[in-house]
Amino acid sequence: MAGGEEVGTAVVFSRRGADETVLEFETAGDAGMRDTTTGSTWTLDGVAIDGPMAGERLEPVPNDQPFWFAWAIFRPDTTIWQP
Repeated sequence: MAGGEEVGTAVVFSRRGADETVLEFETAGDAGMRDTTTGSTWTLDGVAIDGPMAGERLEPVPNDQPFWFAWAIFRPDTTIWQP
C-alpha cells in the first residue's frame, strides 16, 4: 500500500516429511532454515534445496494473521498476557 510500512508475514508448514519423519528446525541465516534431523536446508517457501531431502516440499498449514485492530473489534474479550 502506498505510504505503508512493511509489517512482515509468516508461513506455517507441517514438520512431517513425506516419510512421516518429524523434523526439528533451526535458522540457517540467509539460506532459510535447516532441519537438525537430516541436515537439509529449506527455503521459507518450504522447499528443501540441499541435503538428503532436496526437492521435497513441506505441506502448508492453513493459518490466519489478522491485524490487531481487526481482531480487537470482533474479539473484545481477548486476554492479553505479558511476561
